[in-house]
Amino acid sequence: GRPVWLGSVKSNIGHTQAAAGVAGVIKMIKAMEHGVLPPTLHVAEPTPHVDWESGGVRLLTENVEWGHGAGPRRAGVSSFGISGTNAHVILESVAPAEPAPAGSAAGSAGSAGSAEVPEPEASAPSGTGPLVWAFSAKTETALLAQAARLRDHASAVPETDLAPTGLALVRRTAFPHRAAVVAAGREDLVAGLAALAQGEPHPTVLRGEARAGARPVFLFPGQGTQWAGMAVDLLGSTPVFAERLAACDAALRPYTGWSVLDVLRGADGAPALEGTDVIQPVLFAVMVSLAEVWRSLGVRPAAVVGHSQGEIAAACVCGALSLEDAAKVVALRSRVLTRLRGTGGMLAVALSAAAAESRLRPWDGRLWVAVHSGPSSCVVAGDADALDEFAAACGDAVRTRRVAVDYASHTPHMEELCDELLTVLDGVRPRRAEIAFCSSLEGGFVETSELSTRYWFENLRGPVRFQESVRAVAGAGSTLFVEVGPHPVLGGDTQDICADAGLDADVCATLRRGSGDRARLLTALAHAWVLGADADWTAALGTAPHPGTVPPTYAFEHRRFWLLDDERIGGATGAGVDGSAHPLLTAQVAMADEGLVMTGRLTPASTGWLADHAVEGALLLPGTAFVELALEALAQTGGGRLDELVVEAPLVLPRTGSVTVQVVAGQPDAEERRALSVFSRAADADTWQRHASGVLSPAVASGPVVGVAGWAGVWPPEGAVAVGVEGGYEALAERGYEYGPAFQGVRAVWRRGDELFAEVSLPDGVEVT
Repeated sequence: GRPVWLGSVKSNIGHTQAAAGVAGVIKMIKAMEHGVLPPTLHVAEPTPHVDWESGGVRLLTENVEWGHGAGPRRAGVSSFGISGTNAHVILESVAPAEPAPAGSAAGSAGSAGSAEVPEPEASAPSGTGPLVWAFSAKTETALLAQAARLRDHASAVPETDLAPTGLALVRRTAFPHRAAVVAAGREDLVAGLAALAQGEPHPTVLRGEARAGARPVFLFPGQGTQWAGMAVDLLGSTPVFAERLAACDAALRPYTGWSVLDVLRGADGAPALEGTDVIQPVLFAVMVSLAEVWRSLGVRPAAVVGHSQGEIAAACVCGALSLEDAAKVVALRSRVLTRLRGTGGMLAVALSAAAAESRLRPWDGRLWVAVHSGPSSCVVAGDADALDEFAAACGDAVRTRRVAVDYASHTPHMEELCDELLTVLDGVRPRRAEIAFCSSLEGGFVETSELSTRYWFENLRGPVRFQESVRAVAGAGSTLFVEVGPHPVLGGDTQDICADAGLDADVCATLRRGSGDRARLLTALAHAWVLGADADWTAALGTAPHPGTVPPTYAFEHRRFWLLDDERIGGATGAGVDGSAHPLLTAQVAMADEGLVMTGRLTPASTGWLADHAVEGALLLPGTAFVELALEALAQTGGGRLDELVVEAPLVLPRTGSVTVQVVAGQPDAEERRALSVFSRAADADTWQRHASGVLSPAVASGPVVGVAGWAGVWPPEGAVAVGVEGGYEALAERGYEYGPAFQGVRAVWRRGDELFAEVSLPDGVEVT
């Protein structure tokens, strides 16, 4: 039989400590790839303490060919590092793939580096619909860099690799900064990735920062989101949707007498998508089926909220009502509701519920607030003629819009239906649900056992407290809202509600009017994923062969920690040299004649803000930096006053490399005044150049200064006129003054006669020390 070959990775690369296991695994995988067992190096002769002759073990002292032979190739890796076993693994190769027939797609696509990778059969969704490339990074910079790498990859790989690459990407670790491109083909994919790489928007791109521990909330809208043909395209492309819709159809048909499927498809003899008794059951079926799709794709709700009749779908999806009971409620209630046609109306009003209540007093008993939509919006309902009067009274001061219904839901108008509804809905049996139900009737969480027949009448009679229910859910920690419906209408109000409560909220939709196919569904899933929702991408995209070319790996942001030769080192001390704590200086020497010499090395590589001060493309040391150096010399020589400073020549800094500076304070004269000079010398120069000169004077005793800064008591100063600063830095750039972020701190300017006053602050994220 074949011998067991023994080798050592330590002989190849030395001591690996904690990496011993992974190093051994890598060595044997590469050996399988190349079909060669590498030798153990530096072995003069095998140990005499092992009986090499009688056993089946051989020491690898030279390359040994390692073909497939009669069976699979196997290798054991046993390693020890940091006083313990860190790998004990058996590796087995797969059989080589059968060669593809000549001219086949597999034979023409190329398979470099993947001959031994098994290729699973593609499931039904694969190859249909759009391309989805979803990826993530730890930072925004890395995300954009990854987009650039993927753009180049998408431009180069064969067409047959595009869909498999999408599947390979979504299997990677998900980081907080996320993006997804949902494209019809290569051209759109490359265009989307190119825009993303530049940080620009594109119709195919979804981008967001995932919230840690995002707990999705399903929102179910009320009547008004329907449209002809909604979700029909999903019947043929999404089996989960088709199956759930068929179940809803079967549950509704005993009460409606018609088929939801026929209505959606516009079949001959089916009722039109008009009237409450048709719209509400059809909307219910579509919303419940879309919710089932979301769950099948890995997005499962922590809570549900329904708006008006959307509460019936919410109760069904969370498990509080069986499908049969929910179908009974929506079908029979909507049919009874038709008895009130022509008895009232509803009006959307751009006022808070409280503000609208105060304006409704003249119409007391005729108009009521029916929906608490958001912090600055509500719906008023009641008598039709009273609505006209109220809208006229609002005039242009308050925006109003008539809702397309001819009855007044969520008002006392509904009370005449009470007895009939309690009779026809009798027998509804609510159940305890594992998913939280936040009631828009109560404005908070309720036990689902309370969703009895009486609740579904009160849901029609009482106001919709949508604002309160969203606040309750968001306050409980769920701020990722998924609107489950054929067209989004609740997202704006939801975000306004959360913003008013001081909470950041994200909202994503499902379908949109005129867009209800699988591409739209995958776009919705991608949107939820970039906001932090879990997603089962395999369920969404199916399976596919491994891509022939491995997609680019993570775009690491390289940061150098080793100091370059021209970077400033720590302050040198000893032998009469003292270190300097000043960020622009390194050392200082007190001279025997009482003078002082300070020195340092200036380089944009270590002092980044120096690169933000340029004129006509040349980096210049700012004039204020000369003042700073002079003041440091003043402080080190006993303090006092900077009497004079003249900048004689600009100090030009190299974009790479460094410049050495010297600050010289001469010996004091009879009046204790010192001459000051600032010099520089380039790294490749032999001579020094003086850039500034001045005079330092000792402190002079004086009384308190009165009235010098009296203007600072009131800000802005009294009598000062604001001066516009917008576009100021752009105008300076056109004249050659190229100020970077560190020098763009002017926030506001005022003028009073010949005086100028300014507010200056350091931009966020700029380090100047």
